[in-house]
Amino acid sequence: MLHPLARKIEAEFPDLDLCVWYLDDGTIIGQVDDVHKVFLLLEQDGPALGLHLNVKKNEIWWPNRASLDPFPAEVDRVDNAGVKLLGAPIGTKAFTTDFVKKKLVALSDVCKALREVDNAQIEFALFRGCLSYNKINHLLRTCPPDLLQDALVKFDDHFHKMVAEILRVPCLSEQQWDQASLPVKLAGLGVNQTKVTAASAYVGSCTLTKDLVVALLGRDADKFEPAGVSALLSAHEAVTGKAHPLSSLCDEKSV
Repeated sequence: MLHPLARKIEAEFPDLDLCVWYLDDGTIIGQVDDVHKVFLLLEQDGPALGLHLNVKKNEIWWPNRASLDPFPAEVDRVDNAGVKLLGAPIGTKAFTTDFVKKKLVALSDVCKALREVDNAQIEFALFRGCLSYNKINHLLRTCPPDLLQDALVKFDDHFHKMVAEILRVPCLSEQQWDQASLPVKLAGLGVNQTKVTAASAYVGSCTLTKDLVVALLGRDADKFEPAGVSALLSAHEAVTGKAHPLSSLCDEKSV
């Protein structure tokens, strides 16, 4: 039902950087005046298509806002430091670190309940299957590793501590922790260290979604390169001696 409205926005405001929709949830990026005109258009034409704009649920954000804006007072103005979009932080390194810290606090609270199970095998199965790497996988896939450096150290420290508690030992040495983080087939426990997998997770996500991103942003597929990927691939080549051009990775079904 809202598709004609989305197409109208694209036609009337061709200079928008982004105009994407999922059902009635839209993300509009562009100059302030253009975004405000889109807002007015949604208020005017939306009701006829079943879209009644709830002004209080709208959020606006830009990293350098320092003056008044034309949007209604009820619209939520997100702090300049950053914003959350589809579960991923977008903003400064400090904002990203704080965002991940809050997730870690919530994860730590859940892990406290794990201690009440009092069965090491069940505790480890729950931890490895539900409360370890998979709780941060989305962040690793959507955030450049350089923005996550400080936060990843805290996540790895948390995983390290939880494994020690489950094994009923005071602590694990660095060598023991490295062994535990290996895959089970290599005599490890399969508890990934995020600092080791962050770069590959981000590169894999960027290559597998490049075509979609290019289509959404209206860029030239041959010239577009996700931010930071080239440096990560160069670092990988320096360590392993193996080159993986971005173009060849984008042709793979899995990365």
